[in-house]
Amino acid sequence: MTTKTNPTGRIMSRDEAAHALTMWWTDTLWLPFIETDDCDITGPGHQDRAAFAALVTAYDRDNAGDPNLYAHRAEQVGYRWVFMTEDEHGQWMYVRAAPTDEGAVPVTTLWGAR
Repeated sequence: MTTKTNPTGRIMSRDEAAHALTMWWTDTLWLPFIETDDCDITGPGHQDRAAFAALVTAYDRDNAGDPNLYAHRAEQVGYRWVFMTEDEHGQWMYVRAAPTDEGAVPVTTLWGAR
């Protein structure tokens, strides 16, 4: 995942972005966020900070196999606005945006804390 400052390519709709920013962890467990290759967590919309931190903590502990690892806090969770756009290779990426930019989508993030 790349973060750029100017959108290139097609900008995803809010519905497409919401779908792209969620994942199935198991056959029965859906998570309202994704993890990038650089370990940043991003979810669609502005979610409750404490609940988001708790879900990411549970995900990290399950992923690591250690119930004592990680303890993310609500203060680490951020609200941002981004464009979801495709690069020249068809890979999607974030482009930082302002809330008033047409096509910008709200996201909840835990960036740089893992």
